[in-house]
Amino acid sequence: MDWGYPTKADRYLTMEDYILGYMGDAIDFVRRTHKVDKIHKMGICQGGLFSMIYAAMFPEKLQSLTTYVAPYDFTDTNCNMLYKWTKYVDVDTMVDTQGIISAGMLNSAFGMLKPSSDLAKYFGVMDMLEDKDKLMNFLRMEKWKADCPDLSGEMYRKYIKDLFRDNKLIKGELEMDGVKVDLKNMTVPFLNVYATEDNIIPNESSTAVMSKIGSKDKKEYAFPGGHIGVFVGAKSQKELAPAVATWVKERS
Repeated sequence: MDWGYPTKADRYLTMEDYILGYMGDAIDFVRRTHKVDKIHKMGICQGGLFSMIYAAMFPEKLQSLTTYVAPYDFTDTNCNMLYKWTKYVDVDTMVDTQGIISAGMLNSAFGMLKPSSDLAKYFGVMDMLEDKDKLMNFLRMEKWKADCPDLSGEMYRKYIKDLFRDNKLIKGELEMDGVKVDLKNMTVPFLNVYATEDNIIPNESSTAVMSKIGSKDKKEYAFPGGHIGVFVGAKSQKELAPAVATWVKERS
């Protein structure tokens, strides 16, 4: 699903609005339209985290859950500056003054995690200048990566405070609309895909959820690549996508 682009009118949208409202309504629409009790759910990064929260609250609506490079454990780690920065961000001042958190700021923060990557990437462009197909594919990918939407301020406030800062999901303390989210209630078959070279989401942040959920049918897939390459790279298309499709079909 496409979350769309929030305007200033959306500054008060909460995490509950996104997960229990938008995501919940979309899932119920698909179930109702196709006359099925359960659907297969997939989520990437933040969408994977939101999907996990939903699955812990409504496991009866999902046939399986697959997440890619999703963060679950926000323990401060030396291998990722993002997890350190968020401990000191004055999120209340940011949200109260801006209302909507700009995508430009977020992208700048992600870029600072590994500044050399952009330099190396554009050196590589020199090798494809004579290959129009490769060059256009590269430019399309760059356009897609830059197309990061802004974030609702209230959702961002809860995300930083309850997850990054207080790590409430893993601790079993996260509440959604007054209801505690218990990962032991997440009994849906689960495939956890993470990227071994991910510089945005540490591997231990993704894998920590495996011992917390109630699913007996659960599997990890360590993909050799980075945060973006895990779902758009050539290797992903040849190896990972068929593997995920097979896993899902076996649980249909």
